[in-house]
Amino acid sequence: MATSCFPTAVGVPANATAPDWLSGTPAPFDGSPDDPRWVGAFTHSMGDGAGVQLLFRGLVNTTGPFLLLSWLIKVDPQVQSDVLYVGFGSATTALVVKLELLTATPTSAGTQGSAYNADTMLFSGGSWGAFSGNAPAWVSSGTRAWINFGTPNPTPFAFQMRVPIGPFLDSGNQVKINSNSTFKMWYSAYINTPLEPGADVEYVWPGKTGVGLDNPPAPSTWDDVRASTVAGDPACTQTGITIDVMDIGTKNIDGSARPAANEVRFDQNGIDATQPNHSNMFFAHPTFPFADVTRRGEVRARFRMANWGSQIGSLTSQSWQNIPGGDDVPCDTNQLGGESHFIWPTQPDMTNPTSVAILNNFRNGTTTHDQCILVELSSVHAGGEIFLRNSIRRNMWLAPASTFAREAEISIVGLQPISPVPRDVYLYLETINMPEQVPKEQSPPAPPGVTDLDAGFPGLANFSVRRHITIEDLIKFVPTYRVHVYHDTGRRRNVNNRESRRILTPQSSFGYFLDHQGALEGWDARLQGAIRIAETFYLLRVDNNGTKKVNTVVQAREPGNARLPEDPIVKQPGPIQPPGGGCGCLGGLINWLKHLFK
Repeated sequence: MATSCFPTAVGVPANATAPDWLSGTPAPFDGSPDDPRWVGAFTHSMGDGAGVQLLFRGLVNTTGPFLLLSWLIKVDPQVQSDVLYVGFGSATTALVVKLELLTATPTSAGTQGSAYNADTMLFSGGSWGAFSGNAPAWVSSGTRAWINFGTPNPTPFAFQMRVPIGPFLDSGNQVKINSNSTFKMWYSAYINTPLEPGADVEYVWPGKTGVGLDNPPAPSTWDDVRASTVAGDPACTQTGITIDVMDIGTKNIDGSARPAANEVRFDQNGIDATQPNHSNMFFAHPTFPFADVTRRGEVRARFRMANWGSQIGSLTSQSWQNIPGGDDVPCDTNQLGGESHFIWPTQPDMTNPTSVAILNNFRNGTTTHDQCILVELSSVHAGGEIFLRNSIRRNMWLAPASTFAREAEISIVGLQPISPVPRDVYLYLETINMPEQVPKEQSPPAPPGVTDLDAGFPGLANFSVRRHITIEDLIKFVPTYRVHVYHDTGRRRNVNNRESRRILTPQSSFGYFLDHQGALEGWDARLQGAIRIAETFYLLRVDNNGTKKVNTVVQAREPGNARLPEDPIVKQPGPIQPPGGGCGCLGGLINWLKHLFK
């Protein structure tokens, strides 16, 4: 049975048509890749508790018919030669289309040859052939690229592709997509970074592998999907329970909201941690596609936490702390239609050894009061349950400005070592709505649906309870500081017959929404404790199964304030040599110091 279906495009009121990026007449829309007519699309996103990094959508246009596909890359350290691989076919024959950006110049609906280059390879007879050096006509006629497009916060890049349904997709007449039939699909995106020699951040269709030396995974491992034109297609499992970043966190024990829903409160003196200002209601509020109260009540939530900062995607007992009482929390259907919540610590926790140890770590500073929170959903429903998203992390805080500083922990605990020396971890500092110089008389608009915010967004203290506002809504308007973290996988891939490029994989991101009152001349955003190797890109070398601390600093610069000092950009240090080989770790450190002070 197919697990995913691309449904029929229905458009929006007054424009009941499919998304259109080819006619050149986008009115009444703005021609961006974020056309509202993608409503109802099959969608999945890649990101974490600090927002979406890649958004994929798919629809079927019955006129043609065509499969309509969209990829929006929302986080990119450096737009340059980024690559998207897309595959279609069966377990035995498949076609991969390779799309590579040719420019970083702001572009709307750019065509092949100017904005991107296209190539294809075929899987047949049990192996992949070589790239053909060109692409079928349907690729160039139906694929467009957007690069650094939009204001005030440009989308780094996007591809949209129109794929024929019915005709063969390859010149050898082996691969095609049929309506209401299952086929195999896969994609992998490689996002450029400013590292020299080159390295790319890899995103792949969930649960799959990427490209190793221009060799995609066997199509037998790809997902089954359908281009469905049948309403309620029984082969589709498209609806399910989901949960968003803003749907989890902590509240006061009476259920009222806190300014910071990542905050864990505790009694500093160890006398009575059960008082209202020393205790926490952890909550998770899923979105249900059905009204059956009994079935909602069968959902369970597991809560875990980790020090503020970045963790690897793998969940281990070492990388995430179980919260006592948060292992299997039932859904209370009397609360907002269905919410899992529990209070910690409670009076029995004052003698529970596990709780006492956790509280002691809070008190001595080993554990920070601002925590990353992770929730995983499951169900005891006898017929099984479908989750479109069954886990989420919350890594965004509301922070006050003028000057704000907070320590963050970068952890690779639980990550399998790739060598005996420390691992290279990279940090990309992204700022949104934080210009170094603010134009005079500028007043930022309020997020949609929020009416009580003035120029400094004081009402953001209550955003955690506004469930119609998402992180993606807020970053369009609110000053936002985010750190995206990637670690070296040890894998490599070839690029255009040049030297191989390192493949990086994302860890969890983290950051802040900034709330400033009063006059403002501009923003200074800093990241301290790592080696600054490009304008907003940093290197941190972390011991295997270890952690390191960095310091995040923001200044809302008021009249008369001096600019915050900034670390110089230094040439990236060479690789650390294992003990007994090369110049050794000490030699690597000496080389770095030479670069730093020359």
